[in-house]
Amino acid sequence: MPSQAVLEHAFRMITGVDRHTIDGMTAENTLAVTHHLHAVGRAVARPSQLDPRVRNAAQQANGSAEQLIRNLLALVTASSPVLPENHDGNRSRMPRPEVLRDAIAMLPDVLDTEPAEMRGTVMHHLQNIATLRTDQLEANVRRAARAANNDPEQLVRNLLDLVTANPLQAASDMRRQMLADAMNMVTGAHDTDLTRETGRNTFNVINHLQDIATKPPHELKPGVPEAVLAANNDPAQLVRNLLALVTADPPVLSARPGSSVQPTMPSQQVQADAMDMITDLHDTDLSKVTGRNTLNVINHLHDIGTLSLDELKPPVRQAAEEANNDPEQLVRNLLALATANPPVLSDRPGSSVQPSNQPEEGNPTDGANDAPQASRPAQLTRSNAYNAERYRTVVGEGPGAASPSRPGTASRGS
Repeated sequence: MPSQAVLEHAFRMITGVDRHTIDGMTAENTLAVTHHLHAVGRAVARPSQLDPRVRNAAQQANGSAEQLIRNLLALVTASSPVLPENHDGNRSRMPRPEVLRDAIAMLPDVLDTEPAEMRGTVMHHLQNIATLRTDQLEANVRRAARAANNDPEQLVRNLLDLVTANPLQAASDMRRQMLADAMNMVTGAHDTDLTRETGRNTFNVINHLQDIATKPPHELKPGVPEAVLAANNDPAQLVRNLLALVTADPPVLSARPGSSVQPTMPSQQVQADAMDMITDLHDTDLSKVTGRNTLNVINHLHDIGTLSLDELKPPVRQAAEEANNDPEQLVRNLLALATANPPVLSDRPGSSVQPSNQPEEGNPTDGANDAPQASRPAQLTRSNAYNAERYRTVVGEGPGAASPSRPGTASRGS
C-alpha cells in the first residue's frame, strides 16, 4: 500500500500545489479521487477494509503518487465507475480545483497588508476546501466557499472576513495541529526530530506545550503567549521559542511537576569568544594560558560547535555545561581536560598530549614558563589562526559559513 509520504504527495498534486497536470481531471473527478485517497489513507493498516478495486489500484501504483492518481481516476471514469460511498453530489457548488489554485497563488498579493497569522489561517482554510469532503468542512467555511461563485479573489476575501470576524476560533484548528506537531517533534514521533535540540530540556518544553493546550493565555507563564504568537503556526519555531524560554537566565518554567533548571551548552557567541581568547583576538588573552595545548582546546571547541550532544565525550559536555556560558571558564574547563592525567582529547587530527603550563616560582601568571606569543613557532601561530577561522566557518560566522551538518547543533545557542 502507498506510504503516507506518497499519499501526501498525491494530495499536493491533485490540489495543484505541485503544479502538476493530470489529463481528464474535472472538478467532479477530482472530488471522487480525493475521497478515494482519503479512504486509502485510512485503510493503510487494514487494506481489507477497502473496495478490492480501490485496493488493487493503490497497490499497483508501486509507490508513485502520479500513478496512484491515474489509477484512481481510471476507476471513477470507467463505464461502470467506482465511486466513493460518501461521494458528494453537491460538490459542484464548491470552488473548482483551478479556482483554488488561483486563490492560493494570489493570496500573498490580495492579503499583503494583513498580519502573517491571518494569511496563514486563510491558507489553511483553502487547503481544507481543496482536500476535505464538503461535510467535513465547518459550516461557515463551506458557506464562504460557495458564496464566492468560483471567483478566486472573492474566495480569498470571504475567508478573510471569516477569520477577521473570529480570529481565535478560526485559528483553533491550526493551533491544535501546531501543538500536536510540536509535541511529536520533541518526542521523536515526527519527521522533523528536535529531540537533540531540546536535550535535557525536553520535559520542560513538553510541560509548556501542555500548558498552551489546556490553559487560557492569561494563565500561561510570562513570555509563553508571545512565544506562541511569534511561532506563526510553525511547530518547529514554537519548540525553539519555548526552548529559549526554559534556557534563559533566569529560566521560564512551567508550574507542572517535573519542570526543573537544566545545564545548558554554551551559545555560539560564547564559543566564538572562547576561540578568540585563545588565538589572541580578544581583549581577554588566554593564549599563554592554553600554551602548547591551544590546538587541543580548539579541537574541543570544534566538537562542541559541530557534534550533537550524544556524540560529545561526556567530560567535554560536562565541561561545556559547567562553564555557564562564560567563555573564559569554558577555555579553562577544556584546558583542564586536555592536561588531566590521563588527558581527555578530541578525536580530531592534531590532538596530542602536551605538557601542562606551570607558572614559574614567584610568578603566579598562568603559563608564564610557556613561550611568549611572539616567540612561538610560526607554524603553531599559523595553525591556530587557521583553526580559528575554520571554526567560525563551521559555526556560521566566517566567510563561506555553512549550516551545521549534524542534527542538534542549532540548540547550542539556546
